[in-house]
Amino acid sequence: FAFLVPNLTTYLNAFQNGCEAFQLPSRCRVSNFAAVHYMEKKAGFRTKPHSSFLPSSAVDLEVAASVSEMHDESNTKTSSISTFEKFDYLSHWYPVIWARDLPSNRPTQVTLFDVNYVVAKRVSEDSGPKKQEEVVAMLDRCPHRSAALSEGRLTAQGSFQCAYHGWSFDALTGRCLDIPQVENKRSIRISDKKKRIDGTAVPAMVHQEMVWIFPGGGLEQALKAPPPPSVPEIDEDGYRIVSSVVRDFPIDWTILLENIMDPDHGLFAHQVEYFDLYSASSESPQDVREETRHGGKGWSVTSTTKAVNSILEGSLQEKNKNTESEIKPNTFLSKERKEDDIPVATTTFDAPNLITMARRNPGTGKTSFAIAFWICPSGTGKSRFMSANVGKVPNFLKIPRWIGHVAIMNFLDQDTFLLATQQKHVLGKESELVLQYQKLNSQNEIKERNINLSEDTSHLKINIPVRRKFYVYQSPTERLSARVGAFLDATLSLVPNRLKSIQNLGGYEQVMQSSLISRSQVLDRFTQHTQICPDSMEVVKNCIQIQSACKVLAALPLLVKVLAFGNSNMVTATASLLHRCIINCNGFLAKRPVGIMGFWIGAAILSFLANKLEKEFYYKYTNDYRENDMDKIPSLWKDTV
Repeated sequence: FAFLVPNLTTYLNAFQNGCEAFQLPSRCRVSNFAAVHYMEKKAGFRTKPHSSFLPSSAVDLEVAASVSEMHDESNTKTSSISTFEKFDYLSHWYPVIWARDLPSNRPTQVTLFDVNYVVAKRVSEDSGPKKQEEVVAMLDRCPHRSAALSEGRLTAQGSFQCAYHGWSFDALTGRCLDIPQVENKRSIRISDKKKRIDGTAVPAMVHQEMVWIFPGGGLEQALKAPPPPSVPEIDEDGYRIVSSVVRDFPIDWTILLENIMDPDHGLFAHQVEYFDLYSASSESPQDVREETRHGGKGWSVTSTTKAVNSILEGSLQEKNKNTESEIKPNTFLSKERKEDDIPVATTTFDAPNLITMARRNPGTGKTSFAIAFWICPSGTGKSRFMSANVGKVPNFLKIPRWIGHVAIMNFLDQDTFLLATQQKHVLGKESELVLQYQKLNSQNEIKERNINLSEDTSHLKINIPVRRKFYVYQSPTERLSARVGAFLDATLSLVPNRLKSIQNLGGYEQVMQSSLISRSQVLDRFTQHTQICPDSMEVVKNCIQIQSACKVLAALPLLVKVLAFGNSNMVTATASLLHRCIINCNGFLAKRPVGIMGFWIGAAILSFLANKLEKEFYYKYTNDYRENDMDKIPSLWKDTV
């Protein structure tokens, strides 16, 4: 919320000098716009809407502008592990759901770091044409019997109500407001000095069309933390989000991050030439620069290279020649340009959750199209993937959201199972190193500090060099991957609940002996996407209804003929009119057998198409699809060995 305030520095200084500057209660856990409104009233100023916030995490355009430097040795700003020593995962905001996917006035469960939260979008019914919306969040646990608040409801007053015994909580503060079984609420409040009857509220907000929550404490901690990272183009005039998608993966969020920032896999895993524009080579080296902000709490890294076909052209072109016919890259992507006009392929990772990719103008740093990825660390071995295309697209070209979902689901399926096969090794090796650390230090640091790895270890920093020891970086494009790998190795021990879950895996050998989840489970679109996307779910429901209607329509001519032979004397006066209509329809159909046949064929085609579309939202990418994709690779990269 602080970053919504016009004068950020003054405001933060005032807050850091004491909550009394705004007369906020010391235990204040107010979240969202309520806090902002409270501060406006006390401080006497108005805040700006979040859309006007300009990010401090914008792409380093100085790098993009210095194309001439790329002709020389790639200048990588390296740094030691100490670069990340102040990084705190709990001091960051995390996107958990698209705001448009969050139903109004209904609690919804989201997961972050293996902890469940309940979020809701409160919509005022009496605010006129423009209804006032506000997002709220709490730990998804009722303090009474630990039942999930997400299984309950939102009251008319906007409070979370537990479905078990009806306890109600202020969604902004977590304060218990009502216990139906107790008459004298005041006596309980007085006797409950430790606030055990209160729930735990979590700061929440909407930023760039997404719901973000802050897991690191209340309002005071949220104000001191780095603001949510932004995609600059989303807030600029003329740009809009073309498509937004969400999918839950049984893939560790660290592996998913590395996969997205690895353009080299595009030619082989996806059979797409576009990725080659982000790959580096000896002629187009990758420049990697990183930035530490917010007193070390914020960290980002940006890679830049000339947006040319690095693999399909350049020094590797001769290697990739077909003796009968040369494999030619996409002419649109590889058309000749003047050196100063070549776009800069830019990839920025704003830790811990945002990746932005775009081909930017070397002089201005501008782009007409960018792709953004938000990775929510749901927990060890799982993640929530959210992405959006951002560009200058006219409104009349707007297409239904679900069409984009079908395309991106097909794309994501191509390499997700590969990541599942990789995950066993990576998490197994991480577990092995954690267990080794525990064993080596059992008589030293851990014993002296009375540390139990089975408990919360967010205060314990361990360097876990999984990627440094286990990965083999060779590609010129992997300079970015190496820096991101160093960041993960240095900070993963600080991820909430990570060490406990990693330790429970039992080490590398035990992980490798466990069975790999099946392809159908890894690529189950229905549970991972369709059920949590209202647009896709609506398409599935419509497809089912269309198929049912087509079956009824196809049987209608037969039904008419059967009913036409009924005895009119047996029908009541009320049904006589219907009976006469059936007789007339029978006569009409008897004279037009071709029409009946066309009717049946049309219904069958419509039902077939609806069934075909419905299947796009379930498990689809079987081994046959995979083999078909593998057969496409030689058309891009010739088999030479």
